[in-house]
Amino acid sequence: MRHSPNSFSKSEKRLYMAKQRITNELMSRFYAGKATGEETEMILLAAEQNPDLKEEIEIMMSISNKLADIHISKERTQKVSPANVISMTATYLPMYRLAAKSREYGHDMKAPNDCVVRCEHYLLQQFGIKTTVESLTEQSRGKGWLKVGGTPLHHIGRLLSEFYRLSVVRRYDCEYDLINKELNDGCKIIAVVNADKLYSNNTERNIPNHAVVVLSANDKQVRIYDPQHAQEETHPTTNFMFAWQDSHYYIISVTKRGVRKYNPSPIDASSFKLEGDLEELMEAIAENAHDIWAKARIEDKWTYGDVRDDKHKKHPDLVPYSDLTESEKKYDRIMARGTLELVQRLGYRITKDK
Repeated sequence: MRHSPNSFSKSEKRLYMAKQRITNELMSRFYAGKATGEETEMILLAAEQNPDLKEEIEIMMSISNKLADIHISKERTQKVSPANVISMTATYLPMYRLAAKSREYGHDMKAPNDCVVRCEHYLLQQFGIKTTVESLTEQSRGKGWLKVGGTPLHHIGRLLSEFYRLSVVRRYDCEYDLINKELNDGCKIIAVVNADKLYSNNTERNIPNHAVVVLSANDKQVRIYDPQHAQEETHPTTNFMFAWQDSHYYIISVTKRGVRKYNPSPIDASSFKLEGDLEELMEAIAENAHDIWAKARIEDKWTYGDVRDDKHKKHPDLVPYSDLTESEKKYDRIMARGTLELVQRLGYRITKDK
């Protein structure tokens, strides 16, 4: 039996109205960061009851602008690429956003989507760098990193590295012990958590929706700075781990440049095998990568030479990809395979047009 809107409860009526008002034009403004707080709240309310909309928002808030263009327009993808992204389920790059309406954690925050900026401001203070939350907010919005819904995970820390010349490393799948190691090495840590689980053990939503600064950690408890409360807090380690897991144990490690002993930790994608058609795409990517490299060298006045000579800009690899030896092609193939494995590890599926 279909009920009329007049028979709905107040909350049901709000949800009904939200669904009716979600238009393509509104969603476009939302993704561009131009929706109002009221519109953003309405969209997120509708997304809670609409898995497809929720998934779309998670993807669009997590991926780069280029991938966003692909998701919006498959026709454009078919024109510019031999592969067509037909399904993008963000199983590994979760969305980071906070609702436009302030969560009630006993504070009086008016803009809860700025907690990343507030974490970054807190760290800058620790490094003796004077600035304001307002100026950081303006810088982040100007670059498109801070949106109405929050800051995507891969943009956290960019203010610190690109404006203030700090060394920033982002890591997924971190062991708990790594936090202590980084802290002992003099690094500052931002961790992304699920605030619902951290403060109330609410398991209804598995979304990483809050950033905190980790000050210390041991087997029993974790001390954090929560920007929404603007104070230091202590939580049981088990609670913190429960809340941290929804970001796939994601941290941002920050220190001064020239201090860090760099230990690259790429995302492990080795368990993801390429499908048959992607082997062909891997070779195409490898050849294209070589062409891009060669074009840049030639534009910089490099020419072919039997032996590499940096002084006279001679290089033996300035030949067509097919003329390279198998050992020389190996580097480009490793890069191409790693790229495709990573795409799959991040939850995207690529299929070739028939």
